[in-house]
Amino acid sequence: MQRRDDGRMVGRVTIDLRHHDLHWILRDAAGLAQLDHQHSALLLTLCAVDAFSVRDARNCGMKPGRGVRDRYSRFLRKRLPAHTRVEDFNIWVPAAGRLLRLEEIVYQYLRNPVVHEGAQLDAAPGVATAIDWRDGAPSVLVNGRHAILGGRWLLQCLLGLVQDEMARHLVIGGILAAICRQPRRAPLNGTDATS
Repeated sequence: MQRRDDGRMVGRVTIDLRHHDLHWILRDAAGLAQLDHQHSALLLTLCAVDAFSVRDARNCGMKPGRGVRDRYSRFLRKRLPAHTRVEDFNIWVPAAGRLLRLEEIVYQYLRNPVVHEGAQLDAAPGVATAIDWRDGAPSVLVNGRHAILGGRWLLQCLLGLVQDEMARHLVIGGILAAICRQPRRAPLNGTDATS
């Protein structure tokens, strides 16, 4: 899987992602994916999504203490459709006995087991959602026991989300910095604006 992690096109401008404080996570995750260390790449990418969900919650005025699940799922619900090309991605999870949105599956059945338990999520008894890392694996497959997500597809979606979020933060930060650097304009009537 080839991923460029040093720049992102936004309109006609290339944003150098190396200026973002979380660039190291993207660089390392993309490097691990290229070396075919998919589980480690996914772990780092899930951590990057978590970091951005914290920043997003702060910026959107989300009440503190609402919980990691709410924060993480809310962030993915807003940002993931641009990368999956599906707005309402509901998947049948046999172990849960119901349809779940993709962001709920990513949080509950991928992020938590991978981050907190070191799970690799191979299709095995007791695993609700599994990852298929084979080339050409479908994005989603539901068999009688598991919801199986295409690992390369999911990793590509999440890496793209992280790249876009980094570029968005750099652009917004650049705009704010430019606004703050502008000299204060003199009022048209010659009086001080504060009087």
